[in-house]
This record gives sequence, structure tokens and C-alpha cells, in this order.
Amino acid sequence: MHRVSISLFAALALCACGGAASAPADAGRPAEPARAVVVATAESSPFPRTVLLQGTLEAQHAVQLAAQVEGAVLDVAVDLGDAVRRGQTLARIDVAAARTRLADAQSALATAREDLARYEGVDPVEAVSRQQVATARARVTTAEHAVELARHAVDDARVVAPWDGAVMRRHIERGAYVRPGGALFDLVSTGPLRLALEVPEAHIATVGVGATLHVLPGESAEPRFEATVARVAPAVNPSTRTFRLEAEVDPHGGQLRAGMFVVAVLELGREASAVRVPRAAVVSVLGRDRVVRVE
Repeated sequence: MHRVSISLFAALALCACGGAASAPADAGRPAEPARAVVVATAESSPFPRTVLLQGTLEAQHAVQLAAQVEGAVLDVAVDLGDAVRRGQTLARIDVAAARTRLADAQSALATAREDLARYEGVDPVEAVSRQQVATARARVTTAEHAVELARHAVDDARVVAPWDGAVMRRHIERGAYVRPGGALFDLVSTGPLRLALEVPEAHIATVGVGATLHVLPGESAEPRFEATVARVAPAVNPSTRTFRLEAEVDPHGGQLRAGMFVVAVLELGREASAVRVPRAAVVSVLGRDRVVRVE
């Protein structure tokens, strides 16, 4: 085993002077007391190979709910940050005109069915053409479709959550007038998050589904949250020379949230015979990392 100095002063002196003695800048200056030098043993042991990547956490599901009908907003039941459940009513829109159309369509359907029943019940001796019966059946079918469309319009007056999540943004106020396609709410899911990363192509042979990575919020070294690679792109992007992977990340009770910048440490395996020294023993000189060996 080699002994390694972790004195920055000694390392810089040896690297700058090549180990040779040099004349002091001021011969008359009194000598400084000797500095204590701490040494440590360089050891050979397995060492994990990792790569540092940066990314942004995303929600698994994000959607903007839009109005399906035209009318005034009667009620808004949720606001920014509120948790919602699947099927929960988020807002109600006044659809009095749609209810009127539904009533008219139901009346027209009842009349069409009565006409068809009358034609089909006519004595064969009487002159009722097949064309009249076919026309009556077509009127019934058309009226049924009109009733279905009018009923959907009435049902769409109640805006509901498509899945469990939270309100990211509210676009409407009570009393506002909305038209089909107008934005109502932005929703995001609150379950597992998605982390998409671009990995250099050199690692494509060593990274696969099930690989482990550690997620660090922002630039902090702690806390670390473990995650697992869920999907890996089958090809390299020729313009960036990277391939995409996606990991599923637990939000850990809100400590991690969609939109957060994170640093990910991706494990690539282990170096079987790496030489390890204390971090303080490594100094950077002219862009290269060096250590001082004590003979």
C-alpha cells in the first residue's frame, strides 16, 4: 500500500517544484514553523461507477379540462392546490337551452314512435307502402340520436375530474360565460412522478430497465431518494448522441413535486479493483487531479 499526503500545501509545493528545493523569496524572513502533514493509506477496493445527470420531475398525467357546452358558470367547487377525486364535481355550467332542446327531442321521439307503431299495425288490406314504414323508422332513429346528443349536453354541464389528482390552475370564475373548448382547469396527478433523463450513448450497453438511480432535489447532496428506471429508448438520438430513459419516482409525501429540478445519480456497475484515497488527499493542478505519494 502507498501512503498518501492530504496536505494541500505539500501537494502544491511538490507539484509546482517537482520535489526540488527552491531558494526562499525573502532570505531575511524568519522561517515558519513546520506544518503537520497527515497521511493515509491508499486502498484497493470495489468502487461504484456512476454518472451525474440533470432533469425535471414531471407528473404522470397532466390535462387541461375544457368546456363542452356553452353557458354561464353557476358554481366553482375547487381552487388552486385542491386535491380532487375521480368523478368529483369541479364546476357547473348553466345549460337551460340544452335542457329545452332535450325536452323537444324527447317529444319528437315520442311522436315518431307513435307514427311508426301506427304504420306497423295497419291491416295489410289497407294501402300502406313499405316506403312509409321505412321513413317512419328513419324518423325514430333520427329522434333517438337527437335525444342522446341533448342528454350529453345536459350531462356536460357538470365538469368532473377524470382521475385522482390536484388542481394546478383555475381558469374560470363564478358568473363567467364559457364556450365549447374554453379552458376551465389544469389538473395533474399526485401519484408517482416521472423523471426523464438524457444519457450519453457510451452508457447504452450498461443501462437497462430496473437500474437504480438516486434523486437529489436541486443542488443539495441530501436527502437522496431511490428510484428505478422504468423505460429506456431503443435508439440513440443522432443529433445529441444521447438516449432517453424514464424513471418512476415516489413523491415521498410531497418532498418531491412535479416541475422540480433534480440531480440524478445513475449507477453503472462497480469497478472491481479501484484505488481509493480520502477526498482531501486529491488536489487539482492545472486542470488535473493529483495526489502526493510519501516514500
